[in-house]
Amino acid sequence: MLSSCVVGLPDDDLGARVHAIVQLGRAMSDGDLRAHVRPRLTGTEVASTFERVDHPRRDDTGKIRRSALRAERLETATVKRATGHVAGWEERAVGYPEATP
Repeated sequence: MLSSCVVGLPDDDLGARVHAIVQLGRAMSDGDLRAHVRPRLTGTEVASTFERVDHPRRDDTGKIRRSALRAERLETATVKRATGHVAGWEERAVGYPEATP
């Protein structure tokens, strides 16, 4: 994992869920990512969804702007709900495809 950021996204059942935006050096499945972070985090801190990106999500000063990243994802979710197409965040994955077991 080269870079990562987590944001809270709305969830109809839980109220909110943890969503991780990750830049990987090699392809990894969601299960591999969870196995990598699970020893370091509590169960509720482990992301329920992962979004793969092919470049770091940082501003010009090198800082991650979580509020901007969250707003982008909320905007996408609103568009999906308005069009009747509500799918998992996995569709937003960019870069490395999900590894198959």
